[in-house]
Amino acid sequence: MLTSNFYYDFRQTFQHFKYRVVLSAFLILLFCNYVFTQDTSQIIMQVNTECIPALGSAKLTSRYYQQGQTVKAEAQHRITINSLRRLKSVDLIKCAIDVEWVFPLERNKYPTYITEYSTLAFNEAIKTGNVENAAVHLAQKAGLYFSKNLFPETMQSFREFEVFFQPFTVMNVYESDDEIVRKAQLFKDVSRRYARFMYRTYVLPKHRPLCVQNDCLHLGWEMQERIKSRLFRSQIIRGALFQLTATEQDKVKFLLQQNKDLRLKRNQFYFSSRNFNSPTPYDNELRTTETQIIALVPGYKELESEIPKPEDIAKVLEPNETLLSYFYSDKDDRPAYVWKIERDSLPEIKELTITTEELYKEIRELKKAIEEEASIDSLKSKLLILQKQLIAPLNLRPNRKLLIAVDQNLSSLPFDILPWGTQGMMLDLFDIRYIPSATVFFHLRNRRRNKTTPEMPYKIEYAGFSYPNEGGDELDYANNEIGRAGAGFGGSPPNIIKPDAAEADLYQNNEAIYNAKYLHLVTHSNSLEGLAGGFYLPFGKGNGEDGQLTSYEIVTKLKNRAELVVLSACQTATSNENLPPTALVQLDPNINGDGALYMASGCICNYGESFSNLSGSFFAAGSKQLLLTQWKIRDDERTAEFVKRIFDSLRADDSLRADKKLGDALRLAKQQMRDDKTEKFLPVNWAGFILAGD
Repeated sequence: MLTSNFYYDFRQTFQHFKYRVVLSAFLILLFCNYVFTQDTSQIIMQVNTECIPALGSAKLTSRYYQQGQTVKAEAQHRITINSLRRLKSVDLIKCAIDVEWVFPLERNKYPTYITEYSTLAFNEAIKTGNVENAAVHLAQKAGLYFSKNLFPETMQSFREFEVFFQPFTVMNVYESDDEIVRKAQLFKDVSRRYARFMYRTYVLPKHRPLCVQNDCLHLGWEMQERIKSRLFRSQIIRGALFQLTATEQDKVKFLLQQNKDLRLKRNQFYFSSRNFNSPTPYDNELRTTETQIIALVPGYKELESEIPKPEDIAKVLEPNETLLSYFYSDKDDRPAYVWKIERDSLPEIKELTITTEELYKEIRELKKAIEEEASIDSLKSKLLILQKQLIAPLNLRPNRKLLIAVDQNLSSLPFDILPWGTQGMMLDLFDIRYIPSATVFFHLRNRRRNKTTPEMPYKIEYAGFSYPNEGGDELDYANNEIGRAGAGFGGSPPNIIKPDAAEADLYQNNEAIYNAKYLHLVTHSNSLEGLAGGFYLPFGKGNGEDGQLTSYEIVTKLKNRAELVVLSACQTATSNENLPPTALVQLDPNINGDGALYMASGCICNYGESFSNLSGSFFAAGSKQLLLTQWKIRDDERTAEFVKRIFDSLRADDSLRADKKLGDALRLAKQQMRDDKTEKFLPVNWAGFILAGD
């Protein structure tokens, strides 16, 4: 899809067939550049000349309107409408959206034609079953108003979008991971724009009354939380489902589909009644299905039906804890945001002075420098920039536990090596933990606090499995790492130290894994074919296993209750930072098949998940905390030594509470490596190990 100006300027050329082939090729060449220049994500198809008459007519309509020639504008508008109505459904939907962008809007002065074009496209989407497209179209209409600073109109359009978006925020965990990811990618820009608008309405004093009237902060927060942890939450719910009987699982599967169908029917009712806020005939039945789901899966309400508000998060924090929740905007040149939540003060949100693109690139450059073995001294200027942008505006009190809900590639930023005044680094004054989102933290904390039965004591201290992956990418120190880490643990029966482990070895030791206090896996982390941002852990093949430890197998076959799971492989903390942000995503594939509309985006941001699918699956399997890696860690003596020092500290003092002991052990090992003037350990060996969870 190209700009309306381009379409208009060439509309005469397209009347001659001999120019069409040449110009179509030119349009295709311009497409890649185009998606990076638009204010909003756009619905696209293969280049189609059928849009040209409608766009040319709309350009004339806009010109007459701006000149005050209302009679001519109205007549030309009718020509535009008729041009659109002659198109096939998918072309009509696409072209109507383009036509809207022809009109330069001004506050309190915009043609009602836009509403008619928008309604025409929306009606066609609903009529033809393009329900995803209908939801996206409402958001794009809101984005059009937002780009022209028409805040009341934007608010109304986004509230309509919010209603139609509901069926796609309710997760059916029986869907495949790639389908869950597709939906997250599909709505990533429009939902991030929704949240940014709500936050922007709060930040600008002149729009504060509009914000208060619509409770914009909570609306933005709820959308932010759904964006940041969709796949993560689905994995935790899926873990709960595996505890049910086959009959119960079938019942939940039926109820989840029924829930979505009812929400779609409710959307149809809103559409026919033209009232997005009225009661519907489906409301009671929806409440009944949700009640039945919650009865079978108690955690469902917490993770799906309700998103805890910032005030709810504050109530579960300890007096010495601070939760920071960062959020990237939908557009590269727009600012990022951060929530600061503490138990003894009101939650607050800040609009940062760094843009999405600047922040994204600063972190990528820092990560690259560390992976190329930069020293702490050489990184000081980069670290100071990030500290001033992300931490300094928050007026943090030292000697606290920081729970950082990351977004996008913030999962690759080692906050604990950021400078802290003249007192050293943040690791010297803070106990830092990473969480995928505040909602997941809320669930994990309640899961820990609300246990009704006392936990059984651990039968073994340590279970370690390593796989050097003999061949082209052998890990020389994998077996060495688990040998040194587990050597100091005693006990009877003996601890598990399994070098050269096959996938089957993990399942054969599943009882030991369930009863182990510490679980330690050393191998590679490989991309999972067919799942964007998905990873698996490779182990040896054999005994009917393919050697790929996936999320599904972790949840179903490796139930555990470990105080700490160490995933010592490359980038086990990160997820999608290397995915192409402009990948095309299909809308309503079940309706249109190969002829479906697609979404494209120019935003550097991706669909939302900051943590890898591996971390979510281990939490779903019962793990309490994870030790993850932020980059390509070194397979060498120094990394093995660092991990050994962590376990040395864990063995040294059993008097501390488990949670406190884990934080102290990691911090002490990092301080030792940083301060060792003899060996001069580089950050690549130690700075990228982080604690995740509660």
